[in-house]
Amino acid sequence: MRTLNVESYGFSPLKSVRHLPFRASREPQHPADPGYLATTGPVGDRRFCLVDLEKKAVLRTIGHLELMQVVCTYRGQNLAITIPGQPEITLDLENLSVTGQLTCDYWGRETTLQLLNAEANRAFSAFLKKPVTLAQAQPNEVVYGEAFTLIGSATLDYLGAQLKHPLLQEHARIRSTFLVETEEPFEEETWQGQPLLLQAKDDAGLPPTRFIAGEPLGRCAVVDANPETGERDLPLFKLLSQTRPRNRRGEPVLGIYLALARGA
Repeated sequence: MRTLNVESYGFSPLKSVRHLPFRASREPQHPADPGYLATTGPVGDRRFCLVDLEKKAVLRTIGHLELMQVVCTYRGQNLAITIPGQPEITLDLENLSVTGQLTCDYWGRETTLQLLNAEANRAFSAFLKKPVTLAQAQPNEVVYGEAFTLIGSATLDYLGAQLKHPLLQEHARIRSTFLVETEEPFEEETWQGQPLLLQAKDDAGLPPTRFIAGEPLGRCAVVDANPETGERDLPLFKLLSQTRPRNRRGEPVLGIYLALARGA
C-alpha cells in the first residue's frame, strides 16, 4: 500500500465560497463533527449551497467567482459567514429555520434541497445583486464527482514553474480535499484502483486512513480564479487545455478522485 503524507486537508461548508483548511477526524464517537471522514466525504463539506429559486438551480462556482471572497467557518454548533462589507452572520446549526424544499438542477441532475429562512438570504442577495436563497443539502448532493479529491505537490510545483507562479503555496486555487507530498508531476493519475494510506505530515489532524485512488479529475476555468478574490488572474485552464489529457467529457484533467476504503 502506498503511504502518502498529507500537507493540507480542506473544503468549503458552503458551495463556491473560499476553500479553507480543516482538521480531519476518524474518531467514531464524533461522526457529526465537521471534518469527520465519512464515506460520503468530509462531514460539513458543501453542506450548504445557494439557490436561484426562479431558475430552480444551484449556483455554480464558475458563474459566481466573487463568492470566493466569502469566508464560512464552523464554530461548534454554529456556522459563521463573513461577506465583504457586511457584518458577520452566525447560523445556529441545531435550530435552522426550514421554509420548504425544492428540487433543483445541479450539473444536469436533480437534487432536493431544504430552503432556509436566514439573514444570509438578504446578505447574499445584496452581495450577488440578485435574489438567492440559502439551502441545505444532503451529503454529496452538490459535489460534482466523487466524495474526495487529491492533488500532488510535485504536480503543482511543475505547473507553477510553467506559469512562473507559486501555485503550490496557493493550492487552495485547486480546491482539492487533500494536498499530498509527491516526487513526480502527475504521478497521482497513475494510481487508479490502488489502495492509499494517507497520514498527516504535521498537525493536519488526520490519523492514518485508507483510500482507493479513482480516476483523474476533469477541470474547468474555476482554476483561473484567485482563491481569495475570485478574480481571474492566472491562465492555468489554458495551460491545462493545451497540455493535459482529457476525460470522457472533454475536460482537461488535474488531480484524482478518492473513495474511502471499506473498513477505513
